Amino acid sequence: MNVKKYQHQLFLLLLITLVFNLAGKTQTTEKKYDLDFSGVNDCSWGWLSAQSRSKFVYSNFEHGKPALKVSYRAYGMDKAMRFLLLKTILLPGNVKGKKCQVALQAAVPEGKMLTLYITTMDAEERPIVNRQLTFSGSALQKKAVSFTAGNDKAISIGIYYQGDSIPQQVVWLQRIQVTVNGKDIGNSPEYAARKDSTAAAGSLSKSRLVPLTAGNDSTLLPDISDLNNNRLIGLGECTHGSATIRSAAFQFIKNLIVQQRCRLVLLETPMDVTLLWDLYAQGSIGAEYEQQITNDVKMGFGDYALFMDFLRWLRNYNMHTDKPVHILGIDYVIAPQLYLLEYHHALLGSTNGKWYLQQIQDKKYDLIYNHAQADTLLRQKLDQRFFQLYLSYLKSLPVLQPGILMPMPDERDSGMAKQVQMVMETLLHAGEKAVIYAHSSHLTALPTNRFKETYYPLGYYLKQHYGRQYFTVSFQIAAGYYTQDVCSGGGGHSKDTLKPPPVYSFEYAGLATGLPYFYYPSAHIGSGVQAFCRIERGSRFKNWYQFASPQKRFDAFVFIRNSEPLRFVEDMPAFYTGSHIYKRSQAMKAVLKETGITTP
Repeated sequence: MNVKKYQHQLFLLLLITLVFNLAGKTQTTEKKYDLDFSGVNDCSWGWLSAQSRSKFVYSNFEHGKPALKVSYRAYGMDKAMRFLLLKTILLPGNVKGKKCQVALQAAVPEGKMLTLYITTMDAEERPIVNRQLTFSGSALQKKAVSFTAGNDKAISIGIYYQGDSIPQQVVWLQRIQVTVNGKDIGNSPEYAARKDSTAAAGSLSKSRLVPLTAGNDSTLLPDISDLNNNRLIGLGECTHGSATIRSAAFQFIKNLIVQQRCRLVLLETPMDVTLLWDLYAQGSIGAEYEQQITNDVKMGFGDYALFMDFLRWLRNYNMHTDKPVHILGIDYVIAPQLYLLEYHHALLGSTNGKWYLQQIQDKKYDLIYNHAQADTLLRQKLDQRFFQLYLSYLKSLPVLQPGILMPMPDERDSGMAKQVQMVMETLLHAGEKAVIYAHSSHLTALPTNRFKETYYPLGYYLKQHYGRQYFTVSFQIAAGYYTQDVCSGGGGHSKDTLKPPPVYSFEYAGLATGLPYFYYPSAHIGSGVQAFCRIERGSRFKNWYQFASPQKRFDAFVFIRNSEPLRFVEDMPAFYTGSHIYKRSQAMKAVLKETGITTP
């Protein structure tokens, strides 16, 4: 049998089947993007970006006209009602030179105001048209933004309402209408399928593909020369909910450690939580701490068994090398006093650590900072560079700098960037590198225009600081299953099925290659690819394949055909975290009491 001929025939069969299946499931533009808001409710986040005191119900405005009703949700202390709806719509490929219009009908409580923001973008996500309209008054009004399309590839729509705490507030939204030369594209078959973008299937060059083998922990990287000369490598996951991505990312990290002098692993995790993890990885504490660390890992949304396997591997590696690897979080701290108590108790014990435990209990971090600099025992326990990091960490605690608070959510990425720079500059020697493992949305170097502001991710700040020495890879999945929040980040989760990727996506192009697992440099992705999968927390029912420039977002992609969901994850991570911190605090109080330290 001619193997190559057989493989080629199999590839063609796969591609034809794929196109047929996807074409058979073509949705109208209105249904695909939920332009009439009929899919919006309190647990469907397809449009919803942020809200407070808002209840969403699809109802009838008047005379049987369907519309989205947003009303005041009263509970707890008085708080202003507000919400932000966001959606990006990919324009058809044949609109250049035509008149486009985006219209909204809305009714707003008297004395209040709702704002519609419209931004169009080119293929590299650069804004072209930037307009806004305001609505006021309880009568249903229709307003529109018009423009003549040029290089516009997508429209970003933002709807923002800022109210107050009056319970009688009600906002009505009745359908977004997008027209091209007067024709409504919402239900038009002409615009339903993007025939111009079927070029995505041939957008990946065979000569640039680097096939990979799962579970290969020793010969993965020699064929990926892109990673050789970088100081910092960002490994991003398109979703936190895929065990397959986690396994692949840990495979890459192991190779970077063994083959490329990677001496620092950074995680999208609170730094204070990971102090004990690093002690374990260095072999400074025994295996009896494994369960305690496992319980910490369960606070995150991830497969804790996979992480513990990696941490054991790292501990074993460090025990057989004179160049140990540190592992630390870069996110804002959540319980610094508790984790400092546990860290000093594990490192020094009850007797040698009693003075530190007393000062931490009293929150006298300035005394600890001054005392530690002359503590020879502590210096012996920590290598010189990590000792300096320890001092820097003490100095950065908010209690040392009154008035300086930990970053708010919108400042989270800039705070993580500062943490990365501080840790790398303190711990790494010349020629050594670090790897960050986090969600892809944090690691991209390209800012995102959201609503009326620009969101600058962690990767943007790192690119500004490290330039070409910062290299990003995003891990993408095309089929199978993943774990996702049922309603929002604070609730439960479920096993969900990945939807078939659209014909203009990187995942569609990846499936067309016939390969199950490969690496691909983004600079060589063809123009037919205009989206890739991005599943953030609390994004169930959202359109995962939002418009994006893959060439600008990341330096490379790793394609994984089939995904498996998380197997070992807490049912309610947010509730578990509160209970876990409380139990650990009570256990630490018992330790302090035995040591002779008085606690409240």
